[in-house]
Amino acid sequence: EARRRFAEINERPVAHEVSNTASGTMERFAVAVNDGDVDRFVAMMHTEYVHDLHQRLRVADRMTRDDAIELTRTMIAGNAHVACETIAVRGEDLAVGRIVTGFGDDHVTLIYLLELHDGLIRRAATFDTDRFHDALDELDRLWVERGGPAEFCEVLGRFRHVVADGTVGELREVIADDFVAVDHRPLGLGTRTRESWIESIGEFVGEATTIITTSEMVADRVHLYRGTFALGDGTVLVDGPAVMTIDDRRRLTRMELFDHDQSEDARHHFEEL
Repeated sequence: EARRRFAEINERPVAHEVSNTASGTMERFAVAVNDGDVDRFVAMMHTEYVHDLHQRLRVADRMTRDDAIELTRTMIAGNAHVACETIAVRGEDLAVGRIVTGFGDDHVTLIYLLELHDGLIRRAATFDTDRFHDALDELDRLWVERGGPAEFCEVLGRFRHVVADGTVGELREVIADDFVAVDHRPLGLGTRTRESWIESIGEFVGEATTIITTSEMVADRVHLYRGTFALGDGTVLVDGPAVMTIDDRRRLTRMELFDHDQSEDARHHFEEL
């Protein structure tokens, strides 16, 4: 029975798919460059296309549509190879991910943000990898502009920054006094109070990364999403559906974690709350 259970747990997927129309467009851009087809990229661009550059080493703060087309031609002429990985999406038109551009043995990794309008790229932005959270902040700012939940974006943004480079004291300011954490996963930690939950993650605060990869449903102050929580060495502790609630003081009041195959359970708990 123990061997059977071990095999069953070991077969679970280690990550959920993160994708939308914007991330699919980014992947098509990579394929176009790798195929040497600049016209395919041009067909993806909105007439109002701009590309904002936030990395330290840059030739300008913004590229126009023509600038971006010329840069892509230069990349293709230099036999560049592009690969991308989606990190987080909002709706269908917003995505953040990593893009790796290689020229022979040399390569550069950046964080990209893509915004679509009418299915075309209206705005792109690139960031150095150590400005990863700036890209996620911008992703949620754009989402709120499009009608996304402002309260949740504010609370989850504060939580994300505290986990990444804050302190346990700052974490306490984000968590309500009556906070409850419920871990529904087969190997989860059950139900924990505010203090026991803070104690369990306290040693990771200041060096971990938590990301809301996809937002699925929001109603009042209840949020159903998929997210990850990873340590500084890349070890992933959480990767799956979750339900979160906040209070009128914009603090976390409840967090329920679920495994990949418990999506229906997560939806049911969302509806109950």
